[in-house]
Amino acid sequence: MSPFLFTRTTCRGCFGTSLIQFLDMGDMPLAGGFLRKNEFRNEIFIPLRVFICESCGLVQILDVIDPHILFNSYCYISSVIPLMKKHFKSYATFLKESYLSKPRSSLLEFGCNDGALLEEFLAEPHIRILGIDPSENVSQMAKAKKIPVITDYFTTKTARTIVQQYGKMDVVTGSNVFAHVDDVHEIIKAAKIVLSPEGVFIIEVHYLGSLMKEFQYDTIYHEHLTYYSVSALKILFGLQQMRIVDVQMLTMHGGGIRVIACREDAHHKQKRSVSTILQEEQLRGLSRPDTFTTFGDACKKHRAHLISFLQSINNKNSSIVGYGAPGRGTMLLNYCQITNAYLDYVVDISPLRYGKYVPGVHLPIYHPRKVKKNPPNYILILAWNYAESILEQEKELRAQGVQFIIPFPTIGLL
Repeated sequence: MSPFLFTRTTCRGCFGTSLIQFLDMGDMPLAGGFLRKNEFRNEIFIPLRVFICESCGLVQILDVIDPHILFNSYCYISSVIPLMKKHFKSYATFLKESYLSKPRSSLLEFGCNDGALLEEFLAEPHIRILGIDPSENVSQMAKAKKIPVITDYFTTKTARTIVQQYGKMDVVTGSNVFAHVDDVHEIIKAAKIVLSPEGVFIIEVHYLGSLMKEFQYDTIYHEHLTYYSVSALKILFGLQQMRIVDVQMLTMHGGGIRVIACREDAHHKQKRSVSTILQEEQLRGLSRPDTFTTFGDACKKHRAHLISFLQSINNKNSSIVGYGAPGRGTMLLNYCQITNAYLDYVVDISPLRYGKYVPGVHLPIYHPRKVKKNPPNYILILAWNYAESILEQEKELRAQGVQFIIPFPTIGLL
């Protein structure tokens, strides 16, 4: 069976047909497709091309992989990342104070992963919580925490079942999942079915503006089908008779946004943050194809620079190890063809990753304790969006003289 569901010919936001390609990263492996050695020969490689819609400015990947291949057994766990734990604790506080303060409040999280957000509400008896996630392995982790979770995709069909069994919800939210869905209109329709009349739909997504500003081409991969600006989201929500009432900037994953929307006839007032960021995006040209053509050219130059930087270290017979095995690490290693000619191995704290190999380049992944037993000369921070946390965790290595390489937004030593 083909790994594709299909290749889109229309924009997933506005359904326009004028789509301009600005970056071709070649045939790439699945970012989260970590392998055992005996699985190398069956590995999947898929074209990774990025387009912008001339009509609405939505940046997107058109080659859509069957979501069952990507998500039925998932290798990302929110709770093992300290900064994500901190983020969800803060987000829970925001929700409790802003939208879940009344008695018998209710919250639904789609793409709830292992329950990192929802577990923050377990001690709040007045707030009814429910999660939904398609991944069998991580949803079981959430259930083990006594969080009610439906193992399924969030669709209009499941939304109607949720209303029948659990009632309407005051908040429907999804963190780092809205960009993973091809039919985003189905998600919004499902949210509208579940939401109470004055309920809010809140998404947290990686921000296109941050991707451009910080030069984060490593976050482009098949799992992330769409790269959102507020301008494109405004058009998308408008097509479903919803409006954006607030936008908040986030630091997670190298820069994200929290977008709060409601029905067009709801009484929530639009905050100044919305008009402010829309004006900024217009000034930055985040809907113009030429902005992204320039970005695509710059990606090729960065790749050449990084390879040259690593080669200069290898010429000194110095050892380099990769730190972190996130999806963005898979993309960086494969796009730049950073193989065992440059890196000895990679370390990662997730038990779903160490003991396996990085997709495509097949570098072995170990627990971080390995790098402490036999320190290399250099460490390339693949999970660079958590660089501050990693440097704090590994301050002993720095004290021993190990130098850390940061690949973005500019290549350098820390």
